[in-house]
Amino acid sequence: MGLVITLIGHPPAWYLCLDRTNWKIGKAEVNVLVLAVVTEKIRVPLMWTLLPHSGNRTTAQRIALMQRYLARLDASSVRMLLCDRAFIGKEWFAFLLEKDIPFCIRLREEQIIRTGGAS
Repeated sequence: MGLVITLIGHPPAWYLCLDRTNWKIGKAEVNVLVLAVVTEKIRVPLMWTLLPHSGNRTTAQRIALMQRYLARLDASSVRMLLCDRAFIGKEWFAFLLEKDIPFCIRLREEQIIRTGGAS
């Protein structure tokens, strides 16, 4: 992460993007959970986790990756964590709220999120 900060600088707070990507290298499927910083023109990977399987990643894997980030930088360094609709779940949302990480997660049209104050 130090090299990335040296190359692109470190603003007071970053937009981060969490996503899963996969590549086919020969006959092998390589699946990676990636946390990247969003710059004006590109996304720069900060840290990642190789996944032992294809498809969805677990909440525990997401939390572990974010905890690695938080071990190096404070939650105040996250201006917004951006994710797609594959990154939802009560435990995941609770973790982000507990760590005071602002987030914007795209939901499916038919999904409804209820907060503690809603009836």
